[in-house]
Amino acid sequence: MPSFLMPLLEGVAAGAVVAFVFFFLYSRTQRKGATRTLTAARSEAEQLVADASRKGAEARAAIVLEGKMETLRLREDLEKEFQKRKMKMIVSTSRFYAVTSIAQGDDIAWSTTAPDASVATTFNMFAETKAGEFFDFDAFITMFVDF
Repeated sequence: MPSFLMPLLEGVAAGAVVAFVFFFLYSRTQRKGATRTLTAARSEAEQLVADASRKGAEARAAIVLEGKMETLRLREDLEKEFQKRKMKMIVSTSRFYAVTSIAQGDDIAWSTTAPDASVATTFNMFAETKAGEFFDFDAFITMFVDF
């Protein structure tokens, strides 16, 4: 039996060495594959984060632009409303001056003391063309203001 035991132990030892070498090579290959997979996953995650950040910046810029455009539109609407109200105030004041002038027996001609001399001049020209007729204030207003 001793002669039979020695070759058996040599075979087991050689098998263990070969198994260890194969296990070492297999684990190294698996580690490299896992490292590549992990690197690819990190790269893809960084790309997704960069894309999301870029899209967020684009969306934020679009919203800011839309807000600025809305502000501009509202400002223009406010300026139009202001001009309409200003013209209505001028026309109302002009009516007051016209009624005052007529009540005093004056011709409908004013001096530059009227709130707006250009409106007064236009009012005088309009009144002269309509002399002897009923004065249409609405027609006068529409010469200046788009309702």
